[in-house]
Amino acid sequence: MGVNEGVAFWNALKAKVKSLIKQETSNCFKVARYDVTSAPDGTTIGVTLPEGNKEIQIPYSQEVSTAVIGDTVLVGWYGSLSTARAIWFGKGFEGQPLE
Repeated sequence: MGVNEGVAFWNALKAKVKSLIKQETSNCFKVARYDVTSAPDGTTIGVTLPEGNKEIQIPYSQEVSTAVIGDTVLVGWYGSLSTARAIWFGKGFEGQPLE
């Protein structure tokens, strides 16, 4: 089988593989990095994806209660973002490797 045949084979399977991945990971705990766009107000915090511009308001854990606009938070959720909660924060990405 040549490269062109391999690419054609993958293209034929790609939609099915993506569907199976989505199905099998739908109940997994997911975590993503978000930027704080509205400070915690006692109930929710406003966040956006680093490359996004649509703010979402979500609950947060006590560890995030002192976050300010521009901080980075980790948001965790099960299934859909309707279950999301800000669970940890830092001072944004400073280009430094973790030690």
